[in-house]
Amino acid sequence: MGLKFGFAKQNITPAFPTCLACSQQKDTLFERIHDDLFVRCIVLNHAGHWIVIVSYDLLFHSRELNGFVYSYVKDKQNIKNSDILVNCTHNHNAPSVLGYNDFSASSEYESLLRDKTAACIEMAFSQMEIGSIEYGIIQGNWNINRRRKTTDGIKLAPNPDGPTDGNLYVLKFLSSNGNLKGLIVSYACHPVHYPDTLCLTSEYPGFLCKYLEDTFSGCLPVFIQGAGANARPLETV
Repeated sequence: MGLKFGFAKQNITPAFPTCLACSQQKDTLFERIHDDLFVRCIVLNHAGHWIVIVSYDLLFHSRELNGFVYSYVKDKQNIKNSDILVNCTHNHNAPSVLGYNDFSASSEYESLLRDKTAACIEMAFSQMEIGSIEYGIIQGNWNINRRRKTTDGIKLAPNPDGPTDGNLYVLKFLSSNGNLKGLIVSYACHPVHYPDTLCLTSEYPGFLCKYLEDTFSGCLPVFIQGAGANARPLETV
């Protein structure tokens, strides 16, 4: 049995006021929407082994969301929790959710997240097709270490000599006739590029996915945040 995969996404932009997660003015209602936020899902099956990946344009979420995903997927295919990855892009201009400043999280938005997650998973399972997978690395200079050692201790400041992972990792999914159907891209860098602290946006991970969708017709990209705790976009220095 060859590789089978399915990709899907659902819009998770709130149509009602919510607080911002962590954009310098956290716990404040957003005032504008620059672009939409999404949950994206990939379902993989090879020789009967399943893998499910769910990625959100959010800062963070408590394990409660993982539990919902685990339960929903298990009811469908009895897939083990260890074969399910729930990822947030660490977008600072996202709505508040449980797990980070719980008091500003919206029960209405939590309900929307669960509904959209279920719909996204359902769609990914329903759109599975046979294909192949390829792997690549793109080297770039887009991030910088943000922890500088000083005589007064470690400061939150640019450190061009500090370690970063400059690679963009790519998994490419091709249909049986060679068409590009999906991408998984991973980069290690804080999404803190957008300057409007009262605006909802998917930040650079969402911008990258939109660019790839526009460039490769019929392709659905998914961003997975890397180990970017000490890295920020180079252009924000």
